[in-house]
Amino acid sequence: MHKDNPLRQLSLRQLDAIYGAEHRRGGPLARNWGALGLRGTWAERPIHVHGPPVSSIEALYLRRAVLHDSRKWNPGYRQAEAEGAPVIARLEQDPDGIAFAPLRDATAGVRALALGNGDEGPFHSADDASVRSGAYPLVRSITVIPAHTHERPMPHAVRAFIAYLLSDEGQAVIAAEGGYLPLGPVALHAQRERLP
Repeated sequence: MHKDNPLRQLSLRQLDAIYGAEHRRGGPLARNWGALGLRGTWAERPIHVHGPPVSSIEALYLRRAVLHDSRKWNPGYRQAEAEGAPVIARLEQDPDGIAFAPLRDATAGVRALALGNGDEGPFHSADDASVRSGAYPLVRSITVIPAHTHERPMPHAVRAFIAYLLSDEGQAVIAAEGGYLPLGPVALHAQRERLP
């Protein structure tokens, strides 16, 4: 959200009502801030929807996770030229805007909303604890699935790279990078055990 917008939380149904055009999660479309519960001077102000190109990985994820795979976006969707920082740059200039972008690209001119699976909550911020626990509803995982069989084992270089990712050193690099979270201890142990 733009930093001046008083809204603090949204459900996935409300996000669908903002970004979509098919009501796949039910309820009416949300095209002004009053539809999301804001009152006073905010009630009639239009919602300006910003995001990455609809063909981007981020938009495809939003389409699957929020719009229930609808390809019918809000006709007012304003595509930035790329993912991440360009989306945030547009939002910083638009007090009536909402955007879908990685938290790592946030600036002082914007703030993240707490999200909930249902309209009644609970609502969770995108912090380390809620992301690791799975409570935050929009979490993407990166899965590595190397092609191998008993007859055709995994190439040594591929196995070495995955082993590095699962090592303490590799997990520290992932944590330091800032855009991703390392695996928790239970998941890390399980993945290390699965590596052939």
